[in-house]
Order: sequence, then C-alpha cells, then structure tokens
Amino acid sequence: MLNALKNKQLTWTDGNVPYEMDDAFTQGEVRLIERAFNSYKKRTCIRFKKRIDETDYLYITKGFGCYSQVGRTGGKQELSLGRGCLFHEIIVHELMHSLGFWHEHSRIDRDDHIRIKWENILPGMKSQFDIISGALQDTLGENYDYRSIMHYDSTAFSRNGQNTIETVVDGFTGIIGSATDLSDLDVVKIGKLYKCSKKEEEIKTTLPKKKTTKSISTEMVTKARTTTLPPSDIPFSSSPSPSKKKGDSNKCSDQFLDCPNFKDYCKKVSFFFVMKAYCPFTCNHCRRE
Repeated sequence: MLNALKNKQLTWTDGNVPYEMDDAFTQGEVRLIERAFNSYKKRTCIRFKKRIDETDYLYITKGFGCYSQVGRTGGKQELSLGRGCLFHEIIVHELMHSLGFWHEHSRIDRDDHIRIKWENILPGMKSQFDIISGALQDTLGENYDYRSIMHYDSTAFSRNGQNTIETVVDGFTGIIGSATDLSDLDVVKIGKLYKCSKKEEEIKTTLPKKKTTKSISTEMVTKARTTTLPPSDIPFSSSPSPSKKKGDSNKCSDQFLDCPNFKDYCKKVSFFFVMKAYCPFTCNHCRRE
C-alpha cells in the first residue's frame, strides 16, 4: 500500500475522513474500530470523524469479508469488517486502503525487494500479486518497507503452505506481514501524501534492523483460539475443534469442526486471511513436513 495514489484528488480533504458505522457492530467492536482511528490520530494528521452531512464519507459495515476501496471514491464508500476482520492490525490495514494506498508488494519497484513464487499461488489468485501501473501509483520517494501494515505475509494465498513471497534481503521473509500497527515508514508516507506530516522529522526511513517476530497469520490463529467470534455471513458452528492432545501444541489444525463445509471460502479474496486463521488445515495452509 505504499504505493500511494498518484491522483491526489482522490485523497480526503485536509486529512479529515467522515464516517458512519453499521449498527450491527457491538460496543466492544466499535471500541476496536475507534482504537484503530486513534492509531492514526496519535501518529499522523488523519482524523476519522463522525459524519454530519458530508457527501463523501466512509461507511464501515459488518459485511462479507475484509475489504476497502483505495482512496476517496465519492459518495457513500463501503469499508467492510466482517467476521474475522475485527483485529486491530486488519482494521488499520483496511483504513489505510481508504486513505489512498495499495499494498506494498504491488509497488512498481517491488522486484528489487521481493521474489514472487508464482508456482505456490492458489489458482485464480495471481492477480493479488500484480504490480500497480506507474500511471496510478506514487512511491512518494520512500524506501520499500518490509514492516508496512500494508504488506502481505510470506504465505499469502498459498496453495500448498509454501511461501508465495520471499524477500531479497535475507532474514526478512518471516517479518513481512507481521505488522500489528502503522510502521514508521507508513507514517512518513501518509504525511507526504496528505502534506500534513506529524513528527516526520523524528522518523528514520532506513531499512529496519532484523528481529525475530511472529507472522500476522500466526497471531490471528492464536487470537482465534481465545476470542469470542462475532456474528457473520460464514455460519461456523459454535463448537470449536476438540482440544489438542498433550504434545500436539505445534500441530496445525482447524479452529472449528465444520470448517470443511466452508472450503469454498478458502479461495475467496475477501475471506482468504479469515479462513487462513480459523481453518488452516481445511484451506491447506499447514506447512508440510
């Protein structure tokens, strides 16, 4: 996503984003969304404000999957946070799409920084790894960011549990897609796109040091085991899979007994990461020994 819009007319005026929220969200879910708003407020000039009578606004709905349009598209603009989407990092990610950013791995210079393993990508999903035309994107003169909230993880849309993205710089393949909030470079690029940087001079734009971290998908699976799931268009049963036996803590398994009934969702773009979190075995995301 960093990869910003070249057409600045599609950004939000003065960084103010009017929004309305679906009544289907619980109070707890509203607080999660507001927490994501606050991430932008603390570190950028972006302000998400309840709509009064603005013509162009964001409508945050509990829809069918996790998705958003890129930039201000005009009128009532839908951003969906359906089942499995109500995690802080996913909300921040979708909000950044709405601000005018594509995925980091779709940058025009991405081949200098990552390698796409086309042979491991699910049939019909290769378009998720397309490079955005230089006529549409603006890298804002900033470095490629392995730690961006907008970067896919290394096994995104994998058909066999193997990597679909590997980094050119050694040691960062396990880091891409692990962000849980805006990276320093995300903040810098938002400031440049909206010409209203906040503390930009304090942020270094150099390649981050290598460190050990979990992938975003691993964190989602961990949360899925301990979080009460919200209502959704995917009617999983309320019964989780049987507890794992002692010694099987590292075994990859589905989180719900009826995951096989929803196997078709494994290949739907807006549900890919949800199914990867809740039904990794059914969706063939378990790494082969």
